[in-house]
Amino acid sequence: IYESVIGNKNNQDLESSKYKERERHYKKEENYKNKDNYKYNNDKHSKYKSKYEGNSGKFQYFKNNNESHDTEGLNIFDINLNFYNLKNSKSKISCHARPSKENIIEMKKRFNLNYLVTIHSERENPNEIGNICKELGIKWKYIDLYGANMRLFSKLSTKLLLIKEMNDIYEDLITNEYTAFVHCAYGLHRTGTLVYSIIRMFGDSPETSYAALKIIREATWSNVGAKRLIYIEEEVIPFAFEVKHEKDKRLLKEKYIQSQNEDNFVNINSIDENY
Repeated sequence: IYESVIGNKNNQDLESSKYKERERHYKKEENYKNKDNYKYNNDKHSKYKSKYEGNSGKFQYFKNNNESHDTEGLNIFDINLNFYNLKNSKSKISCHARPSKENIIEMKKRFNLNYLVTIHSERENPNEIGNICKELGIKWKYIDLYGANMRLFSKLSTKLLLIKEMNDIYEDLITNEYTAFVHCAYGLHRTGTLVYSIIRMFGDSPETSYAALKIIREATWSNVGAKRLIYIEEEVIPFAFEVKHEKDKRLLKEKYIQSQNEDNFVNINSIDENY
């Protein structure tokens, strides 16, 4: 699918791939529904969906625009990436859709790209990007995450994964001078959620971080969805700040291990022994 998005296949192949992908996803959903704990997880998802679908209160500036803008894919030769300088840091960050090798080479040449974050599942062939980064001497960070719907986010393992990765990226960017680029498939939902979270980790307010996302890429800002950002603010950011302390990192790992028995729907990489 995602090779097609960046122009390596024709539209007919893309539609066929999308259909097959949806078919696999729905089959996985049906298998999951047969599990004994389906009702609990479905109820929990409904709670999260209703809680974060709203757009009122202190986060009323989060919008649900759903405009298209430049969502077709990254063509680095036609656009000028906008980088946001992270607060109290020498690093800066930008984002877009999945890049080709030519895109990455051009970003390294034009913007001195030296840090790239890929948010993919294994089926999206993330190692292709990793091998390109290795060849070009770019530090590569891989986050194993399929999708960004609220059912997925409501899982404890997803929440702990986000907290871990946010802290890892924060430590990299605060201690080094990196020009960072974040992408998923289209650079919208997963990418927008993570980039917003990283900016928040550096101390910007929710409103400033949201405005920064628009500066970086309007399509990401427009499509990320208010519910995801409200979820990040309510469920992730408070604990993410706490786990900078070693004792909290150990607690995080213990909770993560426990969570593996709770939800098997998502394949998440284990937290390493040093975390």
